[in-house]
Amino acid sequence: MTNAAPRPLVPIAPILSAGSFRRAGFARARTVLDAGQARLVTSGRIAIGLALREIDVGPGDSVLVPAYHSQSMVPPVFWRGATPVFYKLRPDTSVDLDDIASRIDTNTRALMVTHYFGFPQDLAPVRALCDARGIALLEDCAHCF
Repeated sequence: MTNAAPRPLVPIAPILSAGSFRRAGFARARTVLDAGQARLVTSGRIAIGLALREIDVGPGDSVLVPAYHSQSMVPPVFWRGATPVFYKLRPDTSVDLDDIASRIDTNTRALMVTHYFGFPQDLAPVRALCDARGIALLEDCAHCF
């Protein structure tokens, strides 16, 4: 009989996948990398391009993009043959819902929202607007903590 310490419930080493959990003896744990259609990409630009492809943005469509943006946000819109339409932000970098609503038309397929400087946007009203207008919401988390 040994007095071995019980196995910790939280792994000591970083866990990258469910396979890593299983090898460590944790049977049913899941991580963000096990989330179905997750794809690892080399940049936010590529991630935005893949997201726009997944929501079937194409020629003749428009995508709402914040006027204050990273240079990585616009090229994927062009790659899909779509047109970026820039919307206003408030001084605190929150979205201007009234400006966004005024820019939505029949060609609008998606709205990109960015979390700036680690401060999350309040997405509940943005989600409600997108749902009401039938457009996709693409959340850019590259600049949040």
